[in-house]
Amino acid sequence: MSFKDMPHSLNEIFSHLNDGSSELKSLSLFFKGVKNAFDTFSIDLNKNSDSFKLLKPESTLTQSMHSLKRYFKQIVTYQLSFINSLQTDIIEPLDLFYEHFTGNNIEIKTNSENTSKPLRAAHLELQKVKTNYYQQSETLEKLKRTIITSNNQQTIAAQQKQYEISVNIAQENYKKRIDEVNYLMAIYESEMPSLLESLQQNEESRIYFIKSTAEKHIRHYQKMIESLNTCLIEFSDSVTFINSNFDIKNFIGRLENPMEIQKEFVDYMSWKNMKKIDEVSDLEIVNSVIDFIILNKSCKFADFPKLNEILLSNKGKDMFIRGLECLKHNEKIENEGFNKLADILKRILSSLEDDETSQMHFCKIIALSHVFFIESNGQKRYLTELLKSEKIWDNEKRWISAIQLAISAKLLVDKESLQKVSHGRKKPSFILSTLKDLALKIPLPNKEKPIEKSDKSSAYNILSHFTYQMSNLSVPSKIAQSIVMKIADNYMLEADRICTLLSQIQVERETSPQKKRISRVFNQKILRLVLEYLNPIETLNLLTLNKTFKTYLQPYVYYDFLYTKRGNAEKIRKKHWENQLKLHFPPTDYNALLDKISKNIEFIGEMNDIIDMDVNRSYQDRTEMHQALKNVLKTYAFFNPDVSYCQGMNFIAGTFLQIFKDESFSFKCLIGLVKKFDMSPIFQVGVPKLRCMLYQLDQIIEIKLPDIQKVFKLEGVSAGFFSSSWFLTLFSSNLQSKIPVLLQIWDYFFIKGWKVIFKASVAILKLMGPKIRGGTFDEIMSLITGANLYTEEFFNEGFIVYVKEVKITNSLLARLEEDYNKILALSNRSPFRDSA
Repeated sequence: MSFKDMPHSLNEIFSHLNDGSSELKSLSLFFKGVKNAFDTFSIDLNKNSDSFKLLKPESTLTQSMHSLKRYFKQIVTYQLSFINSLQTDIIEPLDLFYEHFTGNNIEIKTNSENTSKPLRAAHLELQKVKTNYYQQSETLEKLKRTIITSNNQQTIAAQQKQYEISVNIAQENYKKRIDEVNYLMAIYESEMPSLLESLQQNEESRIYFIKSTAEKHIRHYQKMIESLNTCLIEFSDSVTFINSNFDIKNFIGRLENPMEIQKEFVDYMSWKNMKKIDEVSDLEIVNSVIDFIILNKSCKFADFPKLNEILLSNKGKDMFIRGLECLKHNEKIENEGFNKLADILKRILSSLEDDETSQMHFCKIIALSHVFFIESNGQKRYLTELLKSEKIWDNEKRWISAIQLAISAKLLVDKESLQKVSHGRKKPSFILSTLKDLALKIPLPNKEKPIEKSDKSSAYNILSHFTYQMSNLSVPSKIAQSIVMKIADNYMLEADRICTLLSQIQVERETSPQKKRISRVFNQKILRLVLEYLNPIETLNLLTLNKTFKTYLQPYVYYDFLYTKRGNAEKIRKKHWENQLKLHFPPTDYNALLDKISKNIEFIGEMNDIIDMDVNRSYQDRTEMHQALKNVLKTYAFFNPDVSYCQGMNFIAGTFLQIFKDESFSFKCLIGLVKKFDMSPIFQVGVPKLRCMLYQLDQIIEIKLPDIQKVFKLEGVSAGFFSSSWFLTLFSSNLQSKIPVLLQIWDYFFIKGWKVIFKASVAILKLMGPKIRGGTFDEIMSLITGANLYTEEFFNEGFIVYVKEVKITNSLLARLEEDYNKILALSNRSPFRDSA
């Protein structure tokens, strides 16, 4: 049952849609109220936090209070981020959709009224003539029953004749009105289903949009909560470390003139022990050095030689590392402090032992090396750059122990959190930093006992984090691969996840001598260069010289005409695309396939509804092409069941429809494109070819844009986070508002193949480079995944020039694909090779 089955319930349908419009408006007002409430709360909380005056962090208590202030500052920061997300991702789209939804309904209502208004008027007129006909007939019938006498015979006869004429006229009018009503009803019944279907599509879009809005809100709110939970754990840990004995002793140790109660004889040994109390405490020296390095504060107790003595013990190392953690919110430091901090951490690394405490210090130094940085020429330089030359990073055993401890900590924290929720009472906070205790509490996983899915996910997330860190610290690829494989086997990770992890490791490649190319009798490259000096007639004549020339030069001739805008671009483009794809056109009757599906939609199962929803959502401003696009996609899903339908294909098929404006031909072009460029593995379950392409792009960014890749590595960004749609849809989902740019990319793609998509991807990142450098993860993702990216000034008809300037060879892509296949083979050696 659908709207088009209810043409006589139009008023009820419009009443329902008006309620839906009111609901959209109400939802927008609600989120605006939520945003205002968070705005007010954040402003008040920030003022309150600023007014919280603290002492120097010289005791465990004041350090904890500093942590408390940072926690509430972080609440403000994350809430502001959440507020911005509400505005850009929820409120603004809601308002735009409300206008679109209401405008569509008004337009459809106007069209339906134009259709139904003549019918209603005809119905009213029919009612009038029908009533008149019955009244005239009734009067005539009464006259015929009147008793006729000699006195009234002539009068009655005249009246009967007159009413007979009136009845005949009324009857004719009645019949004419019936014909008119039936005619208008036929028009109404033919036009209303499409109008009602448009109304239903509008309502389906509203429901889906509200659902999508709710999901976005949930994601943003969950992200804020998760971030705040991390800060809360840090504060909770600092509270756990509050120690009154330590603080009091530390305070007494800083007193310069303690009151002397009475004079007594003090022997030499007692005096020597008492002298230690008058000396500056180790904690004060450590804190003074850290203040000098991180905060650039001058302090008389910043004794570096004494610090070196303190760092000889595990207790001294622990004190220094904890001090750094207390100030990790001041991650940007000065050059002098940066180099001194690197030297101190190198000294600690070189003196680490094999005990659990040293493993804890190893983990924390890795984390801190990704926190502190200096700015040089507008770019961040992290401690990893100064520490990556240390030999300790080649110690496979140490890495495995550290990662195992971190995973164990994560699993135990997860279980503790679960118990808190299930028991409904607060338990003592578990401290991630005391990893040495966790190693004793949680043994290595037992492969004979199945590992829970949530534990696998936690292990994968921790291992992924360490894999990025190993890459940033230049751990040799063979050692990094071995570490990943051993941890992955311990936790029985699936082959897909292992492959993803191994892909993050930068592989050292051997440089092989270039093979000397054998010259040919006719040099194709020279022929291509000749084209720019020929006029259109001479160019076309060149194709007639021989078959070899025509086969090789034809695509370049067409592309040259398009690129230099010579001739009818639309006509040349159609011919160019057709020539590139026609060898892969199937000998299939499109109309016969479409007719078969129309009679039994079950042939494509659930894909029918998915295609309808995707088309309605993706081309809301091009409703006239909806049905044709649905036909093409459904027919393809039936024609190629191995691929069926994958999200993104709607934009590819839609681009063909916009160019050729022919369903059958667009269907053939879609088949030809998928076959010519081997796109089936991109759309199939598990997207195996897409995974390979994302790996290739990561490596190409490393080669072509090393400064940007350095930022990506430090912030944990990979190609899979932002470029999937570029490959899945050949930019067609991203550049619908920039069709001329999209067509230029496709013109080039049909000649050069997949390397054009890589070239375009690199060109975008290169042009966005100044904004990416120095950005955080959230800022980078907002820059290169948001809709605002495609409003950048460089997305114009000159963008193709930037694309062509990027040099990427097919041999490079082939070599990277070979590297990926090796990684894939290595990941499949794991005994736990089922897909995730």
